[in-house]
Amino acid sequence: IYKGLQEKGFYRIEDVQGRLKELENILLNELHYEPDMATISIGILSERLGRIETKPVKTGERSLVAKRLRTQKEKELMEQPKQPVIEEPLQEQKKKSDFLKIPHQDIINSPIPRPYQLEAYYMFKGDNYNASIIDSPTGSGKTLMGMMCIQDWLRTLQKNESILVLVPTQNYQSQWVDSICFNEIGLQISPTFVFSGTISQLETFISKTREIPPIIILTYTSLAQILGAKTKKERELKQLINWLGIRSVIFDEAHKIVEQENSATFEVAKRLVKLYKGAHIENLIGFSGTAKAYEKVFKKLGMKLIYIVPEKELVLHGFVAPIAELGVTFAYSGRERAIRDLHNEIKANMKEMWSYFGYNNLRKEFQKIPLNERLFICKELLGMYQSYRNELATEKLKAKFVEWAPRKDKGPLTLADVNLVQTIQIYNSWSDISLAANSIHKNAAREVVQETEKLVMHLEQLIRIPSLKKMISSEKYGTRMPKRTTIYNIRKQYKDRREVVKKVRDIMCSTMVGIYRALDVWARTKIGEGRVGTLQSIISAEEQIRDVKGVVIFDSGRTIKIEYESGIGSPGFSGVGGSFAQSLGTDIIKYNPIAVQSSEMYISFNPTLEKPLHVMMADFIRNEIIIDKLTERLFMELIYELPFQEQLSNFIYLTFRELMVEYVTSLKKVYRARYGEFTKKVFEPLKEFIDEMVILDTDLNLAVNLLKDRITNPSVRVNNIIQKLYDYASIARKIEFAKKGTLETATGELQEYYYLKMPSGRQKQLIYDLVSDFLDSEELPIQLVFVSSWARTGWDVRTPDILIDATATRDVTAWQQLRGRAMRALESWTIDCYRTISVLLGKKTNSDKIMQRLPIEMQENFKKIQEDFAPRENLTPQMIELLQNSIDDARIPPEEKLKLKTKIQSGNINKLSTTERMKLIIYLMLSKNKVAHIFEMVKASGSTKQVEYDKQTGQWRRKAAIAKKHRGEPILPVPGAERRRGKYVAPLIYSQDPTVDTPSEVRDTLKNLLTGLDEELLDDWVLNLIERREKKATTVTNRTDQKERQEGQVEASMQGEQQISQLEIDGVTEEALKEFLNEIDSIEF
Repeated sequence: IYKGLQEKGFYRIEDVQGRLKELENILLNELHYEPDMATISIGILSERLGRIETKPVKTGERSLVAKRLRTQKEKELMEQPKQPVIEEPLQEQKKKSDFLKIPHQDIINSPIPRPYQLEAYYMFKGDNYNASIIDSPTGSGKTLMGMMCIQDWLRTLQKNESILVLVPTQNYQSQWVDSICFNEIGLQISPTFVFSGTISQLETFISKTREIPPIIILTYTSLAQILGAKTKKERELKQLINWLGIRSVIFDEAHKIVEQENSATFEVAKRLVKLYKGAHIENLIGFSGTAKAYEKVFKKLGMKLIYIVPEKELVLHGFVAPIAELGVTFAYSGRERAIRDLHNEIKANMKEMWSYFGYNNLRKEFQKIPLNERLFICKELLGMYQSYRNELATEKLKAKFVEWAPRKDKGPLTLADVNLVQTIQIYNSWSDISLAANSIHKNAAREVVQETEKLVMHLEQLIRIPSLKKMISSEKYGTRMPKRTTIYNIRKQYKDRREVVKKVRDIMCSTMVGIYRALDVWARTKIGEGRVGTLQSIISAEEQIRDVKGVVIFDSGRTIKIEYESGIGSPGFSGVGGSFAQSLGTDIIKYNPIAVQSSEMYISFNPTLEKPLHVMMADFIRNEIIIDKLTERLFMELIYELPFQEQLSNFIYLTFRELMVEYVTSLKKVYRARYGEFTKKVFEPLKEFIDEMVILDTDLNLAVNLLKDRITNPSVRVNNIIQKLYDYASIARKIEFAKKGTLETATGELQEYYYLKMPSGRQKQLIYDLVSDFLDSEELPIQLVFVSSWARTGWDVRTPDILIDATATRDVTAWQQLRGRAMRALESWTIDCYRTISVLLGKKTNSDKIMQRLPIEMQENFKKIQEDFAPRENLTPQMIELLQNSIDDARIPPEEKLKLKTKIQSGNINKLSTTERMKLIIYLMLSKNKVAHIFEMVKASGSTKQVEYDKQTGQWRRKAAIAKKHRGEPILPVPGAERRRGKYVAPLIYSQDPTVDTPSEVRDTLKNLLTGLDEELLDDWVLNLIERREKKATTVTNRTDQKERQEGQVEASMQGEQQISQLEIDGVTEEALKEFLNEIDSIEF
């Protein structure tokens, strides 16, 4: 490739100037470079060119913003034509057109970015930031990729121009500000150059400062709400872009834009892309963890997916946690199956009874009832069409009565006609015995009633729910029905029609039809004992094999319904509410579960805790979030870049913290932000304190006055932090004073819990973010959380190593989002862990010869790169200590531990075999990171079961619609996974027959599979990658040697013995240069 570029006239970096397009065509079409590598190469060259440019090339007016500046200055000149200082506006204009000089840390040319982050940046750069999207998994550091792009854009950013970062929520705004301004591995730009807030706050900020902030961070909703979704507002968006001088735009979590194509956010993003295409915006990029799933929608939007960060490499180096995916079946419990069987038998008896009475006879009996009576019974007592208006309900009932009219050509009655039979029994006060007495086949009908009575007696023994047990009893069945007037009077006793329907339903449980309907409601709402039992079995099997760090269970949103009369909750098994309720009173209570959905939050009551869990959560918000995090963040905003010595700053911070602690502990009843009170209780005492400092040291006068000015005139960010403080205080109060409730589990036991209504707006989003803090914190005993669909995206949680999807979603995108919640690496996985793995994976390099021929500054740079990234021949003492600790944590025999420790003591990795290096990598990953297990709950019973039996293989498998989402996953399979059409599918775990397996059988089967699973999974994974690297290196070496031999033979045959002079560049021979380039290629970036 290098020789080919020489022939085209490319010898040094200056030769590329202005010829990038030509170079890209040569790489792709003539030298057959891979497209991704060509893009990255162009990106690297663009970066180098930008670094050597000393003078910016001005190409006239860059945009409408430049025109606006020129027009403004021309107007000023016309207004002051005779003034002698006419050069000043021209100087000001020249000054304003100069590039901004914003001090910042150089991230791009530092060891900070991870290798794949640099690749992503160079992909953006090589694509000229051309409406590009990059897909990068959760926890892979997308913010750092964005900051490298911002660093590049800052080179050519002029005054009164800005960079816009769009994010989903306010929490993301805070994260971006922290990363850009305060993070050690961030840009470390002064907060005065960064704005974060709403558009109205931005307008206020600009009107006060008369400056456009260079970096603006807004939420999607803020931009969408202020502009609206109507096309006629497009001009307003264009005016806003020009007013702010926006040159570059970043879409963070870009999938939020395209999730709903009819949303205002999508419309605003679409117009921003349109403005980019129209040259109003220079650069447009986006990040997402699920961009691949939305690729078609992004194309429709006008953006393209250019790069997918390789997930396997991220996992191997510990940047994201390795995962194992397993499908687990659940079926009805034995008791539930018995009840369903009895339900079906009662249904068959009911239909048989109708046939003995005669279908048309039943219709005739219904017709005998006066129309008004029929309407009253069906509408007021049985609740037919109760969701409709009165007049419309009456019309629908009359139409239904026409359908129920007797005719000879009509067939048998169906289950949809049960209300017809109930109306007859209510009007005539007929029990089942009376109905049999009036049948055509009286004896056969009586036998059916007697048989049903036996079924009810059996059913009575199986039912545990007290309310259902009270409704269905053998003593009640078959007895005399109350008189018609008695049932009619129920309507007079209760104003609420729903209560009337419920009372009538209880009375009708003395009949076959009534029992069938009660069991039908139970089957739809209260069934799920096997499902919840399987959830508990998964957790039980896991805790027997390893230490469980945390559990997240995704389920459908379903609240706990409170009975009107008793005030007791009766949630059943379905959804978040049901799963949470059934975990109470079981062994799972030791995990102190909480449940959060968009409408309500539930907190468990564990009597063994020293303090109630909800009180501990409120204290955590006040102490860890407000006093620790927000206090430090607020102080950083106030003190940043002020000329205080570090020791003095720390002294002021201690005083400020004491004031905050005193104020926060006094906040009990908080409903809204109280800026005046905060100033009086915190800011004013702080000003008095720093005034005393001036008396002691007059040299502090300047710094103290600047700090007082920031306190007196707080910035938008300071006000936002104070607003967030009150929001958190309000949330803490709501959680601390959560209502105590009682719920009835499916077994009939009463359990206590706490609940509260979820707030709206900002506070709801803050609670969502707090849930991850609750789960990750070591201060709280919470290890299990039930969540609904809100947690699929934008919810960053690290600790949990078990994720259970109880929804069995068919949506590929939703599944990828769920997986992302389990993949974030633990904080214990540091840069030292990554470097240790790089050493164990690396190969020895010999670059000393060529480095001696390089200029001194190049030698220093190359040595720095080697020190930070290149594989080392020897392990450092820190690496040895890290590996020794991980060996101690490993579950291996003592003699093997001693053998490995002895081998690594010298630090020479050449003494280690491939297998030993692989083991060390595995032990390190298991010790300092986690292996997340993702379980998919698959229904194996009922009419909606999601498994099928494969006769050819004799095995059960998921149905195609469920299994489809697993086939595009890049993760290597766990043992037992099957391969179909070139893709692995996560294995389906069951005992013998998933349709009848009990939860205890599932637990035992799962326990056997999980034993040694993590080691075996990583073993195959790491060995595969190590062998592939070594094979690739060997292949490259062989190809190089073979190619050199062939070239030598051809050259000798063509030129004979003629010797040609060797090409030299800056005193370095071609062979030496080739050797050096080969050595660079061997570096493991």
